[in-house]
Formats: sequence, structure tokens, C-alpha cells
Amino acid sequence: MVLKKQPAHVLLILITTTLFFSLTFSAPLSGKAEEVYSHSKMAVYQIRVLDSATKEKVVIGSGFRFSADGYIATNYHVISKIILHPNRYLLECLHEDGRKESLELIDTDIVNDVAILKSKLNSAPYLKLSNTTMPKGKRIYSMGNPRDLGMTIVEGNYNGLIEESMYKRILFSGSLNPGMSGGPALDKDGRVIGINVSTYGQQLSFFVPITYLQILFNDVKKRGGTAISDWNQRLLGQLSTHQQQQVDKILSKPWKTVLIGDVSAPGQIDTIFKCWAETEDKDDSYFKRAYYYGSSTDLLYLDEDLQTGKIEFSYLWFEGKQISSLHFYSILSRFFMPYKKLFHSNKQDINNFNTRQSFIKINGSDWKISFSTREFKKFKNLYEVYVTLVSVSEKKKGITIHLSLLGITKDNAIRFVDRFLENISWQK
Repeated sequence: MVLKKQPAHVLLILITTTLFFSLTFSAPLSGKAEEVYSHSKMAVYQIRVLDSATKEKVVIGSGFRFSADGYIATNYHVISKIILHPNRYLLECLHEDGRKESLELIDTDIVNDVAILKSKLNSAPYLKLSNTTMPKGKRIYSMGNPRDLGMTIVEGNYNGLIEESMYKRILFSGSLNPGMSGGPALDKDGRVIGINVSTYGQQLSFFVPITYLQILFNDVKKRGGTAISDWNQRLLGQLSTHQQQQVDKILSKPWKTVLIGDVSAPGQIDTIFKCWAETEDKDDSYFKRAYYYGSSTDLLYLDEDLQTGKIEFSYLWFEGKQISSLHFYSILSRFFMPYKKLFHSNKQDINNFNTRQSFIKINGSDWKISFSTREFKKFKNLYEVYVTLVSVSEKKKGITIHLSLLGITKDNAIRFVDRFLENISWQK
């Protein structure tokens, strides 16, 4: 979680509120937390993304030095603007003693939200990475620069890896704040076990396991420490490999189905999906209806207004009661939307939709289908795909189906959609 530039009055409110709560409600730190802080503070920095014209801060996060030869870790989402808009931004860090230093971006793992930077200082304190596993309940400590207020340490408990998630994250019973992204999560001996990444509020926060930093650093060492020269190709390769693995995993298993009205359709097709349903049948209503929604639980951050990696689907079943067939079909057809704006993306990030519509048969029943795609501009061959169907076989019964796939190749989209359609059938 990064802190972005805010108007002066907003910053004043944020600072005042943060100081009030920290002074009034924060639990006192233990002696061990004070020891970890004292041992680690000189190796933890504020990471700054600056506007190249004004040299003013645009984004701030945190980072930490983890090697004797100057390598610094942070999150991808802290420094994403440097990669995606290299001519508009600069990268620097602020040391605990007030020194500022320009940094070089060496490599990143966009899927696991890790980045490696390089300092020019030959000698400086650094943190050691942990190579041991930790039991749930152990006290751990998170450090970073919340809301540009200076270095802070947060004490909480280690709660293991999040289960049934597309991306491995450590659950922490403590509160991260904007600006702490990229800072270290430490054990009692001051060894790094993870990297601050996000918060869920109410004393629930998340770390990236340190394993992903170690894997990325091994790649850096294998090529002699040189920086990536083609960032678009690097990120596209990581995104393409990841979505290929996820689609292969989902398609390799049998799918569960759910009955919506008289239609059987895909339900919780994998453990990474969360599903909800509701049925409505009021006495004074012209029709009975049922709703079902399923969605993968995670999104990948690409840029401020651009995300990827999500799959979601929804069903809306209508069954007419005291209503004519023509009136019923007009209501049903209102929900046949060729596409919609799924996420906060703009014309700088993604092309316009290309849409095709036709009538098809699925397991003996007639449907109208719309297939819409649009390509990401900076990540060629990855698409946002939106499929919508409406049944046309029955007079006073019908269903609309919406499926969206965000950040997928056309080949994998076709594979997924074919499997999805195979699992749709009327139960007469």
C-alpha cells in the first residue's frame, strides 16, 4: 500500500488523525519490538517516486537493504510508474539519517509484487533474510514509513499463509498504513520473513513471503546483477506464464455445477473462487428471479487504473408469472449487455472492444451470444474478454449469463469459454 500525493488539507487531516490514534489507542511496544527497531532502522528506507519535472514526490513507499553489495527490496506497486512511464518519473530513497540517494531499478516480479533496486553505497547496514519456517502465533514486527510521518514499527502475530488464494500471502494481525508498502516484516531476531504489501483493515494485513524475493534475487545474480533492459517484455512474460498456469490448473479439474432455475451452469469451479446466490419470489411480482455470482478472489496490480488476473461470472434467472411472453422477453433482453467497463481502465491503457454476436446451440438449447475482446496496449497479446448469453428457447423462462476474463491470451480465453459453455444445460 503506497501513499500518493494529496492536497495539503487532506494531508493535514491524515497526519492529525494518524497521530491522534497512534498516541491514544496504540498498544505499547514490547522490549523486543524496541530491540528489533533499533537493530533494523538504518537498513529500512523511504522509497520515493518523483515527478521528473518538479522533483516533487508522487508516490512514497518503503524498502530495505538486504545485501552487503547494495540491493534493496520493495513492492512492484511502489515503483510501477518508473517501469510504465520511465520518462516522467525518477526514483530515490530517503535514509533514516536524512540522506537522499538515487536508485537504479534492477528487476521486478509483477505477479508476486516484488521489486529489486540498487544503491551505489558500498557499505551500509543490511537485513538478513530468514531461511526458517515459523509457527502460527509467533510475534513478528513490520517496519515502514506510514503516511510520510517517519519510520514506524508495528507489532503483531504471524498467522501463516492465506489459504485458497491465487497468490501466496502471509496473514499478519497488525495494521499496515499507506507508505509502509515494501517495508520488511521481521522475526524476533531481526531477520526478514516477508515484505509489507497490503491491509484489510481491522488489524488484518498481508506480507509477500520472502521466498519470492530470494527467487528474484537468484535471477539477478545469474545475469551478473545487470538491470532488465526491456521492461515490457519482462512483465508480459511473467503475466503470460502466470495466466497460462492458472488456466491450465482450473481446466485440469472437474467443475462443480449449480442449478439456477431450470439451468445447470458452472458453480465454484475452483477453490480460488467465492460464490454468492439469492432467490426472490414476491407475491406481487410479475416474475420469480434468482441470482448467482462467482469470482476469483485476487487481482494483479499493473498500474493505478489497470488491473488484471480476475475471472468472474454471474447468472440472472427469470420465470414469468402473470406476464405476456413478449413482455417477458423484453425484460430478459435488457440484461443482454455485449460488454461493460469492468475495471477502472482508460484509453491510455487498453483498446476499444471488438464485439461479435450470433445465435448458437448449447447442449440442444438455443442461445444468443456476444463475444467481446479488447487488448492491453502495453501488454500485447493479453486481453479483457467479456462473454454474455441469453436463452431464447423458452417463452416465459430464461436466463442471462455473463462471464469476464481479465488479462488472458485469446487462445486461453477460447479454451476457458468452450469449457464454460460445455457445462451449461437446461434441466427439463
